[in-house]
Amino acid sequence: MLLDEWLDTDVPDVAPEDARAELLRRYLHAYGPSTRGHFASWLGVRAREGEAWWDLLENEMTEVDYGRRAWVLTEDLDALQSPPTPAGVRLLPPRDPYIQGRDRETIIDKQFHRDVFKTVGEPGTVLVDGRIVGTWRARKKGKNLHMSVTSFDRLSARSKKVVEAEAEKVAILRGAAAVEVDVDSA
Repeated sequence: MLLDEWLDTDVPDVAPEDARAELLRRYLHAYGPSTRGHFASWLGVRAREGEAWWDLLENEMTEVDYGRRAWVLTEDLDALQSPPTPAGVRLLPPRDPYIQGRDRETIIDKQFHRDVFKTVGEPGTVLVDGRIVGTWRARKKGKNLHMSVTSFDRLSARSKKVVEAEAEKVAILRGAAAVEVDVDSA
């Protein structure tokens, strides 16, 4: 099947450099502040190959001190300097875009990277107030879903209650009639 048939629309004719610049803009908007190396890693190319992409937006980026040299889109700078305080509890599925940034230490303590970032069989993650605080796995047996949640630290009673409510939503999506949730601390 051709791409324009799959999309059910004509694919615009865009110059390769314009397409690269737009991809980098979208990456920086989603994952900035970032570095050339993190972008190249996200893109799946060697750092040297990513350099040419970075040069395309030289006039649209601002260097910031983020514990190291990093860059953001200049148009995003004000929003990044005074972001809203993250609040709430969510169960994120494996490979959720939130955890796909290369600057993982901003959302997950380094000591838990091996628990979250696995080559095979990645777990879902538990997000509390903008930080990854645990992992989850679900297994359906018949009409029931069993969810195992492993928190990296003790979850508050309120957070546990919200995790259970989120698990009910996952159960509905998976066509389960009921859900059982086990929460353990690592």
